[in-house]
Amino acid sequence: VLGLGLGALVGLVTALVGGVTINELRRLNSRIVHAAAATLESGDPGALVRIHAGGLLRDALRAALVTSIGLVLAWLARPLLAGALAVRDGRPALLLAAVVVAAGLAAGAAGTLRLVGTGPNLKWFAAGLGGGLLVAVWLR
Repeated sequence: VLGLGLGALVGLVTALVGGVTINELRRLNSRIVHAAAATLESGDPGALVRIHAGGLLRDALRAALVTSIGLVLAWLARPLLAGALAVRDGRPALLLAAVVVAAGLAAGAAGTLRLVGTGPNLKWFAAGLGGGLLVAVWLR
């Protein structure tokens, strides 16, 4: 149980760092675009390319930073996780698998509902999901 809690803590801290840094990056990108508004409005394609490429580079650096922090935290927690997640009779591994699948399903459902919304898009999504499940069962 300690291992799962520690693993979840590493994930939550990494997610928190990711959330904070993405908001800061959005603010920075917004300031950069506002500063270059006159150049963009004049129709300079080079300015657009510079802003776009700069945004991609800043996001790649942010992603590398967040990933590095997560890996360092996981490396620090590794000695504590090793004994807690050892497979003795198969049950800890089964519990871990259930937790991972449940977390993935919850995150996927929340993201999908946020992306699709509640209007007619949700009905189309449900129809596509149902059709896909039927085909998957049929091909099985």
